[in-house]
Amino acid sequence: MNEDHDEQINAAIDLLRRNGYSVDLPKHLHRLETPGEFRARLQISTMHFKRRIEDPNCPEFHTERGPSGRILNLRSNPDLDAFMRPKK
Repeated sequence: MNEDHDEQINAAIDLLRRNGYSVDLPKHLHRLETPGEFRARLQISTMHFKRRIEDPNCPEFHTERGPSGRILNLRSNPDLDAFMRPKK
């Protein structure tokens, strides 16, 4: 996800809440996770994570990267979770 998309979603949520609607997102959709927390939640290895992230078909997701480009935190989404799950 890009930041413009996040801003649009947040604006829509704010509008709904101002009009009396209750809007609650699943925890993993608005919570940043470290790559280790993400891998533990999905029970995948570091190598599996690395291979899938580098796959050109990997869905877009929000990341916070360090100066070297390393992923420090990420915000997952249902598409990324499904894409990361090992195929049986």
